[in-house]
Amino acid sequence: MLQADRALKLNREARLNYEQQYLNLIDNILTKGDYVEDRTNTGTYSQFGGSIKLNLADGFPILTTKKINPVLPFGELLWMLAGKTDLKTLRKYQNKGEGSNTIWSADFEKYAVKPWVIKEEGGNIYGKQIREYGSVTDDQSFKHDQLTTLIDNIKAVKEDSNYPMARRLICSWWNPYDHTVGDKVTCALPACHTDFQCLVREGKLSLRFSMRSSDCFLGLPFNFSFYGLLCHVLAKLTGLEVGELLYFGTDVHIYSNHIDQVKEQLSREIKTSPELVLPEFNTLEELLNLTGEDFKLVGYNPHPFIKAPQAS
Repeated sequence: MLQADRALKLNREARLNYEQQYLNLIDNILTKGDYVEDRTNTGTYSQFGGSIKLNLADGFPILTTKKINPVLPFGELLWMLAGKTDLKTLRKYQNKGEGSNTIWSADFEKYAVKPWVIKEEGGNIYGKQIREYGSVTDDQSFKHDQLTTLIDNIKAVKEDSNYPMARRLICSWWNPYDHTVGDKVTCALPACHTDFQCLVREGKLSLRFSMRSSDCFLGLPFNFSFYGLLCHVLAKLTGLEVGELLYFGTDVHIYSNHIDQVKEQLSREIKTSPELVLPEFNTLEELLNLTGEDFKLVGYNPHPFIKAPQAS
């Protein structure tokens, strides 16, 4: 009987759409989370572990209980996939004006005090890791392009499910040196989303992403739109349909100065999820010539923005 009850509960949870699962997560953190001091000196309400699973065929994963500008996560995704680490290129992909503020600006300013750092350059952050990941063999060091390898392997698995890479479709943003002792030495900020993995089943591409640290009010909704688009573009580049999107978080938290904003969001009703319309592209090169504004969300009619300070 207990197993049957558990199965029914899991089935009910699986039927919840993305936004309801997200609201349940932040409500649980708010009511049951432990208060924890953190490196930003802001303080958080935190829980160990959180997950959300959704079907991308049910609509694009962007919040409706508060407005999010989709150009920002879309543009940041293109910036990282292009292997770029500078703010000038980020602004181009996000369709921002020259010299405008970005979510990376504060961390870049802290990094730029080092005498070897070029202004508005982030060092060995996401774009560097996915396109030029450092590796060492017995006799040489080399840089590995994780993204092109991933795309090639997805295509190979599509053609042959027994292909050895079928359960190795993984890209890592996390570098064990750069993102520990190398913080503010080789990079502006250690990766918060650490890796992602794809799975090909029955003509569909599913994607799992993991986060060591989830700012659930400001950051996590941004991450869902980022990875939702990533799954769509990888599927298009490899001739697959989109499947499911799965998130795992470790330190899942709400900053203490976001409490009122979270309560405001929880008071709002969920609206219908929008549909993503992709622009024309057939190759990675063509994709990276686009900007965030080239990707459209049809039927996105959210509640207004809720402003909150960014902890950095």
